[in-house]
Amino acid sequence: MQEKLFTPGFVSVILPAYNTPEKFLRDAIESVLSQTYSEFELLIIDDSTTAPVENIVKSYTDERIKYFRNPENLGMAASRNCGLQLARGEFIALLDHDDLWLPEKLQSSLELFKKYQDAILVYSDTIPLGEYLNRLIEKQRAEGRIFSSMLAQNPILSMSCSVVKKSFLEKYNIKFNSDCVPCDDWDFHLQCALHGSIYCTAQPLVKYRYHENNLSSNAIKMYYAGINVIGKYQKLLDEVVQQTDCTRKDLQKSINYIAFKHYYGLAFEYLKLHEYKKAVKYLFRAFLYRPFKCINKILCYIGKMLKKKIYRCFFQVIFL
Repeated sequence: MQEKLFTPGFVSVILPAYNTPEKFLRDAIESVLSQTYSEFELLIIDDSTTAPVENIVKSYTDERIKYFRNPENLGMAASRNCGLQLARGEFIALLDHDDLWLPEKLQSSLELFKKYQDAILVYSDTIPLGEYLNRLIEKQRAEGRIFSSMLAQNPILSMSCSVVKKSFLEKYNIKFNSDCVPCDDWDFHLQCALHGSIYCTAQPLVKYRYHENNLSSNAIKMYYAGINVIGKYQKLLDEVVQQTDCTRKDLQKSINYIAFKHYYGLAFEYLKLHEYKKAVKYLFRAFLYRPFKCINKILCYIGKMLKKKIYRCFFQVIFL
């Protein structure tokens, strides 16, 4: 049977799932099925999970839903790449299994592609959902050719925010990099920003769920992955200068800024674990990127510790 040919504007929605709580997965699926824009397929990639993903998916009768199961656990980046290979739409939208969309997400994104012919990726801001709302991640909105600013800070909080042209991904062979997990979304967005313009919808259209498992709870892993991303583009600096309107000076400034944050963060995490050799090692690397900022932070930290100690001694004298 000949494969169905889709009309321009058709969207492939990729939703990887791994040990997803049933409520989260149903919320995500139903947020896609509730879209005001109906020309899409929903590709659910089961990453060889032990949770009953297949049973949950089969409880829906909508023919736009397609279920695929990896033969073994491949990880988030590889599962997303499987989705990219299976996708048949002109546009690709990605949704994490614990997030959900507002009904206008796809419609608003495609309208922005029509408005900006140079757009290769459109994203939306987020609405916080769930637990741990006191630990919100703040992002600054950015649009256009934003590679340099994105290198310093990714304005796109989650892959659930992004819709991208499939032809663009194929032209530049853009994929998710397993070596950059859990920062593979940042690397993916940087690859896109390297070659084209990015725009943001007027309204936040993604509900980003804050819970224990997605809070960068493994901060050390996050920092190491981020350092891999930074190192990749440090090596590609000449290519980046050619592909973008960024100057080498601006790019190096962005690299110095974000590398300092990662190495200092890594040092601080190891300090909390009382692994002092590693803490000193990464503190020194942070110093190499921004020496004055590093000294300032160290002095502020020492000041806080001394302040706590003085207060403790004061109360011991008063109350003992």
